[in-house]
Order: sequence, then structure tokens, then C-alpha cells
Amino acid sequence: MRVRTIVPTVDALRIRHYDSTMPSPFYPPSTPHSLGVLHRWAAPLPPAWARAVIEATTRPGDLVLDPFCQGEAVARIALELGRSVAAADFNPVQTLAARAAIAPPAPQTLARATSRLADVVKIDRPLREAVQALYLTTCPHCQARVAAESFTWDASVGIPTRKTLTCPQCGWRGAAPADTDDAARATEIEPLSLSHFFLIERLAGQTDALRPLAERLVNLYTPRAQRALADLIRYLDPLDLSSDEGEAVRMVILGCLDACSTLNAAPWDPQPPRRLDTPRRYVELNVWHAFETLTGSLRQTPAPPDAEWVGEAGQVRTGTTRPYAFVGRLPARALAEALAGRASLALGAPPRMNPLFWTLSWAWASWLWSPRAATALRPLVGRHPGDWDWYAGALTAALTGLRTALRSDGQLALRWAGDYGAHGAVLVGAARAGFRLTDATGRLPRAGARWLEVQAQFSRQPETPPRLALDQFGAVSQALEEGAVVAAAYLLETQGEPLHAETLARLALDEAAREGRLGQALGLFEDAMLGLEFAQAKLGDGLAVAQARGVLRRLEDGRLWLADTTGAAVSLGERVERVVVERLEEIGREGRVGRGGRQGSEGSKERAGSEESGESEEAEGRILPTLPTLPVSSLYAAFPGPLAPDTELVTLCLEAHGRQVTPSEWIAQAGVEPLKQAVNDLVILGEALGYSVQFPLPWAVTAEAALEPLEVVWFAGGRPATRFVLQASALLTPHTAALPHTVPHCLVLTERVARLARHKLHRAPALAQVLVERGWDFLIAERLHSWFTQPLVDPETWEEVCGLEERSPGEGQLRLFER
Repeated sequence: MRVRTIVPTVDALRIRHYDSTMPSPFYPPSTPHSLGVLHRWAAPLPPAWARAVIEATTRPGDLVLDPFCQGEAVARIALELGRSVAAADFNPVQTLAARAAIAPPAPQTLARATSRLADVVKIDRPLREAVQALYLTTCPHCQARVAAESFTWDASVGIPTRKTLTCPQCGWRGAAPADTDDAARATEIEPLSLSHFFLIERLAGQTDALRPLAERLVNLYTPRAQRALADLIRYLDPLDLSSDEGEAVRMVILGCLDACSTLNAAPWDPQPPRRLDTPRRYVELNVWHAFETLTGSLRQTPAPPDAEWVGEAGQVRTGTTRPYAFVGRLPARALAEALAGRASLALGAPPRMNPLFWTLSWAWASWLWSPRAATALRPLVGRHPGDWDWYAGALTAALTGLRTALRSDGQLALRWAGDYGAHGAVLVGAARAGFRLTDATGRLPRAGARWLEVQAQFSRQPETPPRLALDQFGAVSQALEEGAVVAAAYLLETQGEPLHAETLARLALDEAAREGRLGQALGLFEDAMLGLEFAQAKLGDGLAVAQARGVLRRLEDGRLWLADTTGAAVSLGERVERVVVERLEEIGREGRVGRGGRQGSEGSKERAGSEESGESEEAEGRILPTLPTLPVSSLYAAFPGPLAPDTELVTLCLEAHGRQVTPSEWIAQAGVEPLKQAVNDLVILGEALGYSVQFPLPWAVTAEAALEPLEVVWFAGGRPATRFVLQASALLTPHTAALPHTVPHCLVLTERVARLARHKLHRAPALAQVLVERGWDFLIAERLHSWFTQPLVDPETWEEVCGLEERSPGEGQLRLFER
């Protein structure tokens, strides 16, 4: 087989990404729930992305697979759109959490099951009272004996230092220092109790190689948490519960196992731990309080969508008016065997390389069911987090099975986050399984970050990539190197900003996968990871060749940039800010119209007040409409392509011009008051220095100054001496067009806009260089006013005021006092 070396031109790449009939914007993830069953461990898909992919690749009645089910998005959206769905995962713990989110137990079933467990008699009282008694404390207000909700521990002294409680006697609620009685009760339970050994034996026997790990896992819970959790598990087993009731109780206990360990630095910690080590300061939750809280959370989970729910994957039918749904525990290959050739789309997030979660899952599954239920997780315990060779092989096996489940025209869509190793492993797994990358979009959390969030779509190939003869080695090498040159030049042109070599190499790898060059590289080696290393090395060589040819150049900070910037776009930072300003201005106009012509800033304050109070807005006896908001996801739609704006840039742009009202929505908030004050300060200062001053009226400084700057000019002898340009944005490109100035020019920005300007100038050193050549300097309005209001204004300290950063005297500042 001969390999054709086809190197796409930059124009060809641009056409594919920007003139495609199906543009691929990035969809940011939604904010995870802070409370629920394992929500913080999941890698849920953004609902907007799941909806876009399902609508674009399937029709009503088709079958959608979620083979690595970690959340409810795929199943719920597919069913809402009239598609049948089969969602599964190999991890029984993850599957149970997914069922809690997708198909929660009926409220009656949950209430009946939890009540039966709560009413089980332990010695002489109900189990709920026995567990609550472990956490008894004294109310600091009325001295009544009540059960604390949580204790905060200082691991260095080994006792609780604070407690939180709600007193049913006097109604007092809050936190208070833990007393000596609290310390005594916390340490009175024998560490090596029967409950301790019950939990260990449930994981590993005396001769088991994992016995030391089992002891370590049990010791992640305080002795009284061990007793409480062991009681819940031990008394659950003999209860004669139906399968639905048993599943409902296990959902709640699973949430307790996660929330009540000493790995949590805060109550209901939204961030998963990174190591099996107790932090110096940790929170011990009352296990029964957590049980009741999670029960209430499950009651509030939306009911499952209307569908024909089945107990086995093979029972799912397609082409029906009413969709079918299956959510259960199955490895991807078993799921594929049950649905061979019937699925139109497989959509999901590959399991993250997270040995910590797999280790905890092994323990939780053994406790909730039995060691046999955790058999599939045992080989994953203690695996090295950087074993990408193993990960790529496991993913290849799973995706190979999925390939058989898909129709000939079926699609695969995956979303993952990881560093260069994870990125390559996913692409290798897909390529070796017979999938061809057709589109991919990534986003860095911040400029220069080492990991990337990626959403990608693959098409099913007729066959897996064939092995190639060694005489094709040279042709594949050349294709990879030349492809890296073109991909890097294209990406830098479209970004308009330099990028790190690792980011360029990662996105060049995507391009190699699209063009089939990655598959060819894998075909040269029996070991797929050797093929990946070969491809990555050749892509790196291509970037080096681009520098040697004078296509790229390396900046002082190590980033790569175009040697010839003629065709480069305006920097991404400038474009993102302009879109943010325009969108916020649009919603600001909508809000002002809806509020009878009130200014957006006033409307913002009104909305803030209503949100804080939780009451409806009311003015003059009438209910005011809610201000429109700007969803963050809508910004990314304006920037389709292989690399979306990074999180840091988008956040800084929004902070400079708006106010956050929900985790994913913003409203316009101009913040021009400092600029109005700056007009007054500059007028008074200029006149005091003997200049004649031309200036706008302060009330003319409005939100529109973001796009239409205003000027304060000092004149000496009828000629301009210094020009101050006040603007409510960090848009800098318009100031690069003019010739170098003959008089000092200074951009006056607010502090929050200056933060964005600093970030943008760091991202785009070419823009910074042009501004320097044109003679621009900066002045922060708040810093000017602070200096101006000092009792003694010393002209020598003016240099400390100028610039985006505080600088020492003599570092190129404006000499406004030299006439």
C-alpha cells in the first residue's frame, strides 16, 4: 500500500473550519452540583453540547448510547428529543450515581425505604436515634443537648475545634467552638472496634495483598463515622426490601460514604480530593444528618423523562414513537454486543485516569454490595495515573466494541480534559478502534496551561487502520512534519496571538488525526503508543523546521509566533472583548427598554437587591421585568475553530464589563464612575498647572465609552500639550493605527479594565510593541484619584501613578510637569 502525502494549505484549513455547514463552537461545561450523589467526581457533558450533537447526527426514533455514563445530560436530552437511549458504565458505583441523577427513585419508594432503615431497632432504640446519639453536643445558646451537624477537626491535635448545629429547642443555628465534652465524645469510641474490622473484612481478608490498603481506606473515616456507616450497611443487608427500595437506600448511603470521610476540607466539599491523605483541617459530618440531607436532595431531583424504561440493554427498541431507555451497569463492549448495529450515535466522556476514584469506588462497592460486586474495579486499584499506554489499550478495546454497536453511518462524540498524554491516548484509542476524527475544538483554562478541554466527533470507518510497510516510513514522516508547519501557521494566524509549542503540537496532532496521518503513523508500529510517540516527535520536528524556514519565531518567553504577521488576525483578546462589550450592550439596551428607559447600572442594582432578598422586584406598585442576562456559552459561538478562547480571557472580559448573577450568566455593569471622577481630576489638575483644558461633561461618560472613547486635552499656547483618552474598555487595536504621537498620549482606564489590558498585552506582545512605538502610556483612574486627593501633591510622584503597573521613577513615564 502506497501512502499519499497530502499537505493541506492554510486556505484549505480555513475553509474547512470556518466555511463548514456545521461549525463547531466550544460549549463550556455547566457548573456541577454542590450536593448530590458523587456529582463532584463525575465528568458530565455540557447539556448544550449534547443537544447540539444529538440534533445534528440523529433523528427521532434513533438510538443514542452513553457508554461511559457519568451524568444525566445525554440520557435526559436524548429522551426529550424523542431518541431512545442506552446508558451504562462498568463501575457499579458510577452507575448507581448515574441512576440517581437520571432515574431517581419515586418519592414514595424513597420515603418507604429510608423509613424502614431508620426504624430498625438497635439494642433499645431506632437506628436513627442511635446514630444521632454519637454526635450529641450542647447548644451554646440554651444549653440543651442536641445532635451536631458537623465538627471541624484539627488533625495536628486530633480533636474537633468547631461545631455547627441547629437547636430544635431554641432555634439557634450556627457555628461555635467545640468544648471539652465534644472532644471527649469524639475520642471515646475505640479506634479498633468491631465496626472497624467489619469494614476491613468486607474489603480484604487477612492474607489479601490489598489488606494494608483496606485498613487505610477504613481509617479515612473517624471511629464514630465507622460505627455509623457500618450500622447502616449491616442493618440494610437483612431488610426485606424490593430491588427499587434497596437501590434507593444504597444511593443515599453512597452519598454518605463520599461526604463523610476525612478527605473533605469543608462540609459538602465541591472539589474531589486528589490524594488518600487527610488534610490538616477536615470536616466530620454527622452521618445521619448527611443521610437525611441526601434523601431530601434525591426527592428534589427531577423525575425521569417519559419513556419505556427497560431492565436490559437488549430490550431497547428504535423507530418507536415513545422512546425506550436503559440505564445500568455494563462494560462498553457488553453494551455494544447487546445493541449490535442499532445505534446512530455514541456520546460520552471517556473515564478519566483517576486511580483515586477507582480505589474509593472499589471500597464503596464492596461495602454497598459485596467484594464480588467490586471485582471489575480491583485491577484498577493503585494503578499509576500516568500509565497512558494501558489507558489507550483499554479505551481501544471499549471503542472497538462500540464500533460494532453503531450503524455504518454512525458517529462517535467524545469530550475529555487532560494533558498531552491524555490527549494522545484518547486519539490513539479512537484511531485503533477504527474511528476517524472529523472535528475537534479545545479550550485552555488559561493561556499557557498544560491541559486542555476537548470536544471531538469521529466517524466510523469501514475497517481499522491497516499495518504499513517500513518503506512508507519516510513518506509518513514528511507528511507529519509538513502538516505540523501548516497547522501551526494556520492556528497562529487565526488566533492572532503567540502560543506555546506544546499547545501547537497538540492541535497539530488533531490535524494529523483528521487527515489520517496519525492512523498511518500507528500503522508503522505494532505497539500503538510507539506510533503515537513517533507522530508526536515528527510534529515537534515540524515546528522546529518551521522556525528554521523562518515561518515561525520563538519569543523570549518561549512561545512561538509568526515571522510574518501580515495575514494574522486581530489578537484573540481584542476580538473576545469586543464581542463581550457588544453583547452586554445589547442586553443592556433590552433591559433599559424593559424598565422604561432606566440606565443599565440602575437595573443591575435593582436585580442585585432582588436576588439578595429573594423577593420580587417592585417599584411604584408594579412588578418590574427581570433584566436579560448574557450566557457565557453564547460567547463561544462567535469563535468556532480548533482552539476556543481560554477560560481566563473570557472571565476577565466579563469581569471588566459586567456582573455575574449566576455561575453561567452575566448582566451589563459599566462601572464608569471612576472615569467620571477622572475627568474632574484631570480638569482641576490641568488648570492648576496653567493649562487650558478641553473636556467632556462628566455626565457624558456613559457605558458607550467602551466603544466610543472620550478625550481630555491640556493646551499650552493654543497647542495640545497632553491628550488623555478615557475609555471603559481595554480595546487597544484602534490606537495602533495612527502615526507616532508628537505629544504625550495616555489611555485612562478603570482598575478592572486595566486588569484585562495587562492580560491582553501579555498575550499579544506585538500589540504591546506597537503601542510603545506610537507613544501611548496608561493611567488608572482610581490610582489617579487616590494620588490627586493626597494633602500634598508632589509632581515628582506623578511617575508612580502612570502605567498599568507601579513603576520606579525614570522608567519612561510621562513628563507632564515639564513645560
